Amino acid sequence: MIALEGVSLHIQFFWRPTVTTVPLTASERRALASRANGLACAVRIGRAGVSPGALAEVARALDRAPLIKVRLSAGDRTARATEADELARACAAQLVGTVGRYAILFREASGLTSST
Repeated sequence: MIALEGVSLHIQFFWRPTVTTVPLTASERRALASRANGLACAVRIGRAGVSPGALAEVARALDRAPLIKVRLSAGDRTARATEADELARACAAQLVGTVGRYAILFREASGLTSST
């Protein structure tokens, strides 16, 4: 907790180990992009860009669903591609592709399921 003249901020950093995954094949990317076509945007990246809060939100969305869409705010195509790559690396996900201002991210389920 950091306190600044009556304002308190809670800063939390998320560390995810880098997971070595097999790269997606072209047919798998195509199938995932097709599945993502009907998805609503899960996270919107604001003017601040890829901030720790945005990374935490993307990580939470990937914990809930293995395939998500993220709306990127950068105006330039190369800046959007950089943001998408940074998001994928930071969240241990794979970048399926980008369509306009949207990035499609995929992370396989961790396999930690509760058996009841």
